[in-house]
Amino acid sequence: MMSIQFFILLFIVLTYRLDAKNFHPGLYKADKHHITILNDDNYRKILFEEAGKSMYFVEFYAHWCGTCKRYAPIWIKLADEAKSWKNVVKFAAMNCGDSLNSPACTDLEIHMYPTIRLFPVRPQFNPPLHGATDFDTEKKSIFLSQILDEVEKSNKTFWPNLKPFRSQNLNDIFPIGKRQKYAFLIIENDALIAKKTIMDFSDFLDTFVIRRTSWNENADLLKNLKIDNSSLPGLVVIENINDRIFYRLYNKNLFKKDSREELVSLIKEYIQTAPYINHQLLTTTKTPETITTQKSEKINKIVSKVSMQDLETGLHLMLRNEIPHSGTIKEEEFYALRRWIRTLAMYFPGRIEVRNYLTNLDRKLSSIKSSQITGDEWIQMTKQDQNSESYLPESTEWVHCKGSTPNYRGYPCSLWTLFHTLTVHQYKLRTDMSKSGSFKLNF
Repeated sequence: MMSIQFFILLFIVLTYRLDAKNFHPGLYKADKHHITILNDDNYRKILFEEAGKSMYFVEFYAHWCGTCKRYAPIWIKLADEAKSWKNVVKFAAMNCGDSLNSPACTDLEIHMYPTIRLFPVRPQFNPPLHGATDFDTEKKSIFLSQILDEVEKSNKTFWPNLKPFRSQNLNDIFPIGKRQKYAFLIIENDALIAKKTIMDFSDFLDTFVIRRTSWNENADLLKNLKIDNSSLPGLVVIENINDRIFYRLYNKNLFKKDSREELVSLIKEYIQTAPYINHQLLTTTKTPETITTQKSEKINKIVSKVSMQDLETGLHLMLRNEIPHSGTIKEEEFYALRRWIRTLAMYFPGRIEVRNYLTNLDRKLSSIKSSQITGDEWIQMTKQDQNSESYLPESTEWVHCKGSTPNYRGYPCSLWTLFHTLTVHQYKLRTDMSKSGSFKLNF
């Protein structure tokens, strides 16, 4: 005989199922199309109550509407192009053709399909538009441009700065009170491409700076940088090392096809090898999936021809066995050591944990006020603060550098391999870059 508890439980389950809303699937899938699906249950929370920092660009449609069905591929394409802008604007859609969404569509006063509406950050629930702006559905080709104009007019510090950089002093590109070490100045006559590129890195506002300028906006600066119209589009890389500013100019010949794709690729590639950057952040945060870095693929093919274990074993023996042999490393030897560690931090093409280790070692060495360090202090520095995201294995095993007996090859082989690999990696990263001024690492 069934217990009364069973019937109570069955009643609760059936009641829940009857109360649950089975919304129509509509024309979009959130996980596939980078589009937030709004409905009568969630739209108030998402649009009006969440303490977010993003605008919402919403299409109100009906799944049975022929015009809406033809419009859907356009909305999907726009959302895909702007998917890396999610910290600034998110695409969304609500199916007003679903009767379960009628109360919401009534509250929002949707009278035609499709209706395109941009909701600001944390709007007030204040009918009829709730502070939102309606867009002309026929002007879909300029939707992204209109959104970028909204961002540019805004003074929100948690959004990218899309205004042109007009200062003649490169120091001014770094915001006061922040500690970014790198900045990228896009020199592009096509402001739309520059703005889209800046937005593509909106996840990294606290990591590095990206701004834009042009001859019309900042002719004096470009003259000082020896950049002419034939060098456009271009990219200036600015490094702020110990409060000294250095810059490099990427050559125009890099930009043969899609300028936005090239710009994103170059910035991403540079940052992935730069010291003072949390490389783990770059590897775990999704960047635009449409961007492919062909140069990085070429580098990986070259690196794969040598044994990474040989390189890491060579580093271990050099840093922890050979260098500490000096009782005290001082003056010229100390500055040479700093230059060498900086070079390793910038150009060692190994796995992310070892690169992070070298970057941290470079940072600690650069923080020393004096011009010397003892061997014991150095060995302690090389062994401290190792963790799962930053370490150098204490390996003494050789692979390609293994000799017929322990007396042959080994460490000398790893050093030559390391020098060659660093040279090739540096060349591949910088071969298309021409210096627009004297560039020296600061030590």
